[in-house]
Amino acid sequence: MGQGRDEHGRFVKGGPGGPGRPRRATEEEYLYALSMAVPPSRWQRIADKLASAAEAGDVQAAKVLVAYLLGTPPTRPAPSLNIDMSKLSLPQLERIANGEDPLVVIATAGVPGDSPPANQ
Repeated sequence: MGQGRDEHGRFVKGGPGGPGRPRRATEEEYLYALSMAVPPSRWQRIADKLASAAEAGDVQAAKVLVAYLLGTPPTRPAPSLNIDMSKLSLPQLERIANGEDPLVVIATAGVPGDSPPANQ
């Protein structure tokens, strides 16, 4: 792999690392240039158009508004499944192979050999 990286592309201990984050002065220059190109009055017009588009049913505009106003929702890791596939029936395996959620398959049909929940 590249200099200072392991076979998985990760930085190795003691390696040179990357170029790092831009200097704060550079960031300030870009922020200043952006603020000059889009002063508050222009930004207000853009926001008004975005809100109008969202109200008219533009899903992408609504997503942008939600992301700015509410933030992006946290991502949840996928549940870790420990399923003994040998206990599943052929129809259950076919449903899973066709893309159905394994939890739904098991919840709707159960696993052969398992006892039913106590409240049934």
